[in-house]
Amino acid sequence: DGRAIMEMMTCTENVIRNDSVASSSKQKPKHAVLLLHGLGGGPEEMYYLKRKLMLQGFHVEVPLLPGHCTHYLDLKKIKWQEYAEVAYAEFEKLKREHETVSVSGLCLGAVLALAVGIKYGDQVHAICPISTTLNFDGWGLPFITKLIWLAPFTPFYHFYNLSESDPYGIKDEKLRNFIKKKMSDTSKTHYAKVPFKSIWEMRKLNFYVKENMHKITSEICAIHPLEDDVSSVRSVEDIKKRVKSQRFEALILKDSYHLATIDRERDLVANTICNFIGNKNIIGMA
Repeated sequence: DGRAIMEMMTCTENVIRNDSVASSSKQKPKHAVLLLHGLGGGPEEMYYLKRKLMLQGFHVEVPLLPGHCTHYLDLKKIKWQEYAEVAYAEFEKLKREHETVSVSGLCLGAVLALAVGIKYGDQVHAICPISTTLNFDGWGLPFITKLIWLAPFTPFYHFYNLSESDPYGIKDEKLRNFIKKKMSDTSKTHYAKVPFKSIWEMRKLNFYVKENMHKITSEICAIHPLEDDVSSVRSVEDIKKRVKSQRFEALILKDSYHLATIDRERDLVANTICNFIGNKNIIGMA
């Protein structure tokens, strides 16, 4: 609806205002949250969640991952370890300054959140992965992505770019059209293309995370759209099967596509994460 678009347009302004208030406070919040954006996206897709968390009293950081918000071809230069190093460095910085640090992310950011849990164990207060892309098996992806394991042996690995296409990860049609207009090769919202080489790098990150998820002991709340067009709910099953967390919750969204942090159920996503990290009772879990 129109309200959704207006919220997206004013979200940055509200976050900046809240950042100013937080930074002017003499005492830093005890609890911090690290938010990590998706592949080809940017911090803007996490701003609605950031605002909700800040209003609950959390200190929140949303770092820009390498190769993003410049030109989509810059993604070709980035190895998965470089994404992980940014996540690790941001977590360590927050841990030095705050009593507890939780991590959440979308798509690539969700996988990186799990990587942080692997590296830092119970130092991570909670992990809330959203639309975790451990498997490229969503209904909206072209057939060629099913052959990604062949990528390094073909010219596609070096030259092919996967163009964003309908439904662009968004179920709400008006919001989808709004975001579509902001997509470009140099967009700060979301690139119009993603190099196949970058998808292969993420596949290698996925392999590392799957092989090491048994090291995760933090509490987990996995949020995933039932109709995710990029990665099916099988990713949630993979997480639950592999982690050693004593507390594991899963929220399956019924009215969202891949970009769940900005789609129709963004309030449910944000409120669920705020409650989970705050160790409150969670309503609507599936």
